[in-house]
Amino acid sequence: MATFDPDEPTRFGAWCDARPLREVFLGLLALGMLQKADRRLVEGCREIVLECITTDDPTVRSQALGLIAGMVNKDNLTDIVSRLMRQLDSP
Repeated sequence: MATFDPDEPTRFGAWCDARPLREVFLGLLALGMLQKADRRLVEGCREIVLECITTDDPTVRSQALGLIAGMVNKDNLTDIVSRLMRQLDSP
């Protein structure tokens, strides 16, 4: 059984910052597969995934939005919607 390491989201964020967009897309794709198995496995990566919606690459943005849709719950709904609305307002 896999265990959750609280430092993993930080390492994933550092990994995303240092990679070309195609590798970020693959990382998001892998998170999507994990999310299908157990949503709790990717909850810690929410901020990083939200940052990915600001990229110019539409495939990365689309993958990030798909992940975010699976991360929404009643506790974080307001925060996620406000972040998405700010993204819509940005040029």
